[in-house]
Amino acid sequence: ERSNTMSNLLVQNIKHTNGTTAATVSSGGVFASAGHVIQVVEKVSTQNNAFTSNSYSDHDELAITPKLSTSKMYLSFVGRIKYDNTLGNGDRVRGGFRWNRFVGGSSVATHNHSTEQFQSKGISNDGGCEFSFTGTYTVFDSPATTSEVTYKLQVQNSQNDNNFTVSHGQITIMEIAQ
Repeated sequence: ERSNTMSNLLVQNIKHTNGTTAATVSSGGVFASAGHVIQVVEKVSTQNNAFTSNSYSDHDELAITPKLSTSKMYLSFVGRIKYDNTLGNGDRVRGGFRWNRFVGGSSVATHNHSTEQFQSKGISNDGGCEFSFTGTYTVFDSPATTSEVTYKLQVQNSQNDNNFTVSHGQITIMEIAQ
């Protein structure tokens, strides 16, 4: 005869026979092993924004609520960068990305590496050059919270006399246990 009762195994840590902890179970029931992905949030960015000034401007955003305060977040954006057709011979277009972290509606940290992460130089004598390519920007962040975190992708045109657009992208956030 088969029983319909369920059994529970109550553990806080799973250890190897040598005593090293291989995985933990948080008080909230999150099973985690260092270096493993806890959760993933993603979206297809349909934003199509022109960047004209030499300051960071919002492009798109995505929120995540970390399951563990010790996790790292892997932030990734892949999207199209397109220079308009006013790029003349020898003209340059330069720009850069940054991630701005918001908790409770307030900006608490930014991650940027350079305002010149991508650039191009015009090769047309008639101002008819049009050029686009796929740009990627990724960083790791340690928000140290279990409150909702909103990451805003911001873009800067560091050569503001030549404009470009950023569009058709994918934003991904992965929470990684530490």
